[in-house]
Amino acid sequence: MEIKAKESYLPGFTVLIPFYNERDFLPRLIESLLRQTKAPAKLILIDNDSTDDSVEVAKKTLENSTVPYEILHELRKGKANALEQGCTHIETEFTLCTDADTWFPPHS
Repeated sequence: MEIKAKESYLPGFTVLIPFYNERDFLPRLIESLLRQTKAPAKLILIDNDSTDDSVEVAKKTLENSTVPYEILHELRKGKANALEQGCTHIETEFTLCTDADTWFPPHS
């Protein structure tokens, strides 16, 4: 898959979150991102064919969020494949990639 740069980007940053069976970690990560002084312009979560209810947990955590988000599904196994798909949806100038079992303290 070829990823081409866009002519122009929206201001702010997008967070790419690839995940596989991370139902126990996604809420803490998402909530920590939403509590930042500078909120992301968009969250892109990429489900790498999870067998648990990670997608439902993510949707529930984001249901009252004012930050736009997408949940993508990648059937090809592996973090690199998930990130590759997520990169095709980036519309902002900057991007942060993080694992689902990470969290960010306030103001980071």
